[in-house]
Amino acid sequence: MNRPNVFISYSHDSEGHTERVRGLAAGLERDGCTCHLDIHKNTDEDWPTWMTRQLIEADIVLCVATETYEKRFRDRELPDVGLGVGWEAGLIRRLLYTKKLHNSHIFPVFFDPADRRHIPLELQGHDHFPLDGPDGYESLLRKILNRPLYKGPESGSAPDLPTHTTEPLFSRPGEPASGESPSVARLDETDGAEPADEYATETDNPLVKILDHTDQLPTIRDLLKDNDNDRAVALVEACSKDWPSYLADHVHLKFGPKHNRDLQGAVSLRLIGSDGAAFWEALLEAIPGASGAPDEEAKRAVIRGWINGVDLRVLYFSVGLKRYGRDLPKIIRSADETFKKLGIRSGSRVLLIIACLRNEPDKTPFWWPWYARFKLAKLERCHRLAAMRPLEEVDIENWYDGFPDPLRTYYDRDQLKAELRALFDSGCAGIRYEQARNCLIGEEKKVDGKTVKDEGALQRARRNPCP
Repeated sequence: MNRPNVFISYSHDSEGHTERVRGLAAGLERDGCTCHLDIHKNTDEDWPTWMTRQLIEADIVLCVATETYEKRFRDRELPDVGLGVGWEAGLIRRLLYTKKLHNSHIFPVFFDPADRRHIPLELQGHDHFPLDGPDGYESLLRKILNRPLYKGPESGSAPDLPTHTTEPLFSRPGEPASGESPSVARLDETDGAEPADEYATETDNPLVKILDHTDQLPTIRDLLKDNDNDRAVALVEACSKDWPSYLADHVHLKFGPKHNRDLQGAVSLRLIGSDGAAFWEALLEAIPGASGAPDEEAKRAVIRGWINGVDLRVLYFSVGLKRYGRDLPKIIRSADETFKKLGIRSGSRVLLIIACLRNEPDKTPFWWPWYARFKLAKLERCHRLAAMRPLEEVDIENWYDGFPDPLRTYYDRDQLKAELRALFDSGCAGIRYEQARNCLIGEEKKVDGKTVKDEGALQRARRNPCP
């Protein structure tokens, strides 16, 4: 890098002032600059020629502001006094005039903070540097050398920012209503991948569904203690490998009706689209007898009777966060309005559990924490549960200790615990719920082109019940 050429314009106020100017020049020379002062002139040029050349050739011009310098800069000095500063002032004005006052290299400096007021009018408003300490000198040096204290951040690639469109309130006349087209995506899709098949688990052994959820159940218990609320929404962040539908089934098994065993778990809904009718259509599909009712009033009567038939109904669906997370407020309001219109009798309740699916096991969209905290938290009857996490060995111990008494004579608990704990032998701190599920009920595998399912730990332990 070439050494910047610096010219210092100053007035000879006193010997002490001149000495400070010389010290400034010495420091700039030491720190990578080529500095020019009138006392260093060693050519045969006359003074006007020398000063003109210095101002034209300089990369940086420093004007040392003092009361005397300002007087001479403004030509308010006695005749034949301060001619050098007067000449330089005229040239500086001409340089600023030709650039229409766009100044990128002529800067005032001052040793005494009180001299700030003596900066010439033409230089006011531009960068200026107090030199009453090391910090001011460093700021000046950074300016001259073009070495800013902070440099701009490195440019990165643009983030993936989804764009949302506003759906028309009504469908186009003559076309099917929104949500009826088979091309509309399910809300549990994540990045185009097939959604987890959480709707075919009604036959899974209930023992598989109560392995964990210790982080979520206390909050749900508190929700259900509130007798003033006949409906509530609980959001849980998870990935598909956490099998969040099991949380809804676990809630049903733990808090649901003891006298009614028509269901082995919560009712799973399949929402197609996110418009106002999507939740209602999902209810019609899921509730027995609702879709076959002759008219809308009859359909509402079927669903109302189903809800009011027991103390607690647990409903569940999942939403892919990246694609549909921002639609959650609209969906939740639609569900709440639906239940409100149906009418829930005193003593009955509906709990809607919504799994907010991450696209990656431990990564949510960058906007999600803010959105959940400031948007969803404002919704009436909407509550956030603790996010689902990998299972730990202590969860297996708790499951073992809480094994239902009626089933202890039918399963070898020690064998079940040993097979589950073997999943941690690789040294991992936690395992996904899916791994424990596959261990207990068996995993489907391809053998010679055929799908074969092993028997699973529950079946093996069932063959050898405790005496």
